[in-house]
Amino acid sequence: MSNLIVRQIPFEFDGVDFIWNPRNPEFALFANILSFQTIGFERFIGKSMRSVRDRVTDPELLAELIDFDAQEMTHSKAHFAHVRSMVKEYPTLQTVFDTCIADFDRKWRASSLEYRLAYSAIIEASSLPLYRIVIQHRTKLLEGGDPRVAALLLWHFCEEIEHRSSALRVYNHVVGKPFLRLRLFPDVGRHLAENLRRIASGIVEHVPQARGLDLRRAMTGIPRWAKLKMIVSLFTSQSPFYDPAKGSLPAYCDIWARRYAGGEDMRVTPIN
Repeated sequence: MSNLIVRQIPFEFDGVDFIWNPRNPEFALFANILSFQTIGFERFIGKSMRSVRDRVTDPELLAELIDFDAQEMTHSKAHFAHVRSMVKEYPTLQTVFDTCIADFDRKWRASSLEYRLAYSAIIEASSLPLYRIVIQHRTKLLEGGDPRVAALLLWHFCEEIEHRSSALRVYNHVVGKPFLRLRLFPDVGRHLAENLRRIASGIVEHVPQARGLDLRRAMTGIPRWAKLKMIVSLFTSQSPFYDPAKGSLPAYCDIWARRYAGGEDMRVTPIN
């Protein structure tokens, strides 16, 4: 039995402005880039998980793997709806999206099973430090923005934190080799960074609104100590002895889950 919940939320983004948060246009641009990239790495992770189902001999872990994969594919579907709205406004962005997906597909085909599972575990283990800072400072980053995109991000980040241990559990069960993840971490980081830069460059080329925005300002307003803590936690998350399940969770994740369970419309869930 799995503790994960596969939540189907019918997000709609028709009419969303490309810069969906005029109060923080740099973070809006960063989130748009993330929507492009999310589809690529969720696709990579999903194929990796499905390829090892027959190798998972623990029934409880297999159930978790199936629900984890379903959550990830649901995230991909929702971000695709967001990307589709951007492409509708700027049709030439389709080439940026196609290039992003082709890059992840190439990486998957060129990789061994061990690498694919390590890649997945590395990304997912970093979920807590990366997404916790956004959730904890959501007012500064999301307030004043289109509630549909804000709701997409909060749903995605809360669920990423919910299943933060799943890919690592699968990796440990099928591959083991805890120090291999640490060795591969720089390569995974380089691939993700290069892919992100390629998306950003393509968006700037095709979207006039994105020109002149500095992504280094996306987290403006977040205290320096919080950013430093995030960076330290990110590297700690790749330690062979790190257990994502033991990390401190944002209180908002429980609030979000209670709102969903209570039947609220999570397509426009409030940020507080």
